[in-house]
Amino acid sequence: NTHPSVQQWIDEQWDLHQLRRSGRIQIGGAFVTAGGISAGQEGTLQSLLQTMMVFGFVIVGGDTWESPFGVAAITGEAPFMSYRQPQQKQEQGASYFSKMCYLKPGERISPMFLDQARGLGARAVRVAQTLKTNIDC
Repeated sequence: NTHPSVQQWIDEQWDLHQLRRSGRIQIGGAFVTAGGISAGQEGTLQSLLQTMMVFGFVIVGGDTWESPFGVAAITGEAPFMSYRQPQQKQEQGASYFSKMCYLKPGERISPMFLDQARGLGARAVRVAQTLKTNIDC
């Protein structure tokens, strides 16, 4: 679910009804964090996107197939919260996640998710520029 402080910010800072009435094209995309894999992040992304669609936003997903609904960063489950990569494989033939999943000291979000977020932002900008060039927004 959307964190209450984020929902409060949306409720207090966004005049969604005014945006809808203005007729202006608004671009929307979503980035969420979750404590673990399959811990509700996709449902939260879709909930945010549905709200944006109700108020007339043009929705933009990520720039790769891995982030079609936006970006979901995992922050509380290994390997995405671990500073150290495992030294040995537990079973013969077992493999670990890519090195880019593991955090470096001082990092709070895996570089893999930050790259996806940058891709989402860049795609939103490209869509906005295309719309601005081709339609009087």
